[in-house]
Amino acid sequence: MRRSLENFAWLIGLAASVFLIGFHIAMAVFALLYIRIYGGTWRIALLLAVIAEAFVVVIFDFLLEIFWSAPALFELLGIPYFS
Repeated sequence: MRRSLENFAWLIGLAASVFLIGFHIAMAVFALLYIRIYGGTWRIALLLAVIAEAFVVVIFDFLLEIFWSAPALFELLGIPYFS
């Protein structure tokens, strides 16, 4: 039960960060933190975070041409979103 709640918390945190800071940044940070917290080295965590971001950019941005809406925090602060 504890492990299920922990996984649920990770997914809720990912969803909240996607809403606040955007999918691109959230996925890279999520991969980095998850790997780092569960025993990976910084080198492996950074490498896999870069690979995850590259996957998102290639598949979703270039091949599928997904439209990304501006994150809530970017709109609130008036920061232009880069997608």
